[in-house]
Amino acid sequence: IDIPEIPFGEMLWESAQRFPEKIALVFQGQKLSYRELDGLANSCANALAKLGVKKGDRVALYMTNRPEYIISLYGIARLGAVFTPMNPTYKEGEIEHQLNDAEASVLIVQESLYPLVRNVRSQLPSLHEIVIVGQRAEAGTHLFRDLIRQSSPKHPPQPTLNWAEDLVALSYSSGKTGLPKGVMLTQQNLVANNLQFMSSGRITEQDTLLIFLPFYHIYGVMLLGGGLYAGATLVI
Repeated sequence: IDIPEIPFGEMLWESAQRFPEKIALVFQGQKLSYRELDGLANSCANALAKLGVKKGDRVALYMTNRPEYIISLYGIARLGAVFTPMNPTYKEGEIEHQLNDAEASVLIVQESLYPLVRNVRSQLPSLHEIVIVGQRAEAGTHLFRDLIRQSSPKHPPQPTLNWAEDLVALSYSSGKTGLPKGVMLTQQNLVANNLQFMSSGRITEQDTLLIFLPFYHIYGVMLLGGGLYAGATLVI
């Protein structure tokens, strides 16, 4: 198959142009159209830019499967930054290892998981900002929904990207033979992977996909990315 040389963050935008009012995501009764999801991803990118995130910066995601995860993935990618997904079953030692190894400057974390991060906050020298997905933010943190509401859904700054060399994801291995290791994935890697899944599975805009694999695993990212580029409806 032909792999277009487009950034990963642009794949959602293309689908939003083709299927603006089609339902992209379904989660616990909540539905988001492609137009809405694309706008939220832009708002996330613009919010992160206000926090100082720029091309090449690492932004960690410590959440269970939910729409905010997908919004964050594309928002981070659109800045040319690198998302590093974290297993939501991690405890303090594992949190500390990945955040320090990845040199993450920003962490987007589910409210119920934040206490674990708080316990090791003093051991995370590279971490400058914490964004909480939930109802309440503590002093020194930001609330995800407030940042989104205060940021424009229009296109964020678009850095110049080297498609074959610039990273978009820093996923971590399972750690079966030692500590988990970061796996560096370029824009080209992820775009090709998503398109290969879409093509081999013959996924189209007429399909509905039940996504139950975890988004912190690259397999989950492949399913959601390929499904969204095809214009399918994803049920989380």
